[in-house]
Amino acid sequence: MEIPTAISMEELTKLKDGAIEEPEAPKKEPKDYTPEEIWDLAIAYQDAMLEEFNHPLAHKVLALACLKRLGLWHQDMAEKLFSKKEDSGLGWGRDAGVLMAAHSLLTQVSLGELDAFTPDGQAE
Repeated sequence: MEIPTAISMEELTKLKDGAIEEPEAPKKEPKDYTPEEIWDLAIAYQDAMLEEFNHPLAHKVLALACLKRLGLWHQDMAEKLFSKKEDSGLGWGRDAGVLMAAHSLLTQVSLGELDAFTPDGQAE
């Protein structure tokens, strides 16, 4: 292997142009978004998903994923608060149960033969 003794400005420019750019930091803090902006952002991501996979199953799986993540987050918060002997952990735990129940109810809705996200299916 040969190590170059110099690199031309043209070679540096080529390297820079081909480099992967770092993602930009969020422009706003979560508290700075209006409810309408949050809704529009969620719909934009949903629309992007539908461009890739345009089927009602996309809606179901997206809802299941959101319910699962939100439920796990609530469960984690409840456990952290319980470990600190804080009473607010009860509310977080109750809400985790509600979200898990919503997730379970949605799996009862079958969208046909493509739907592996049912109690009889294999997904998740």
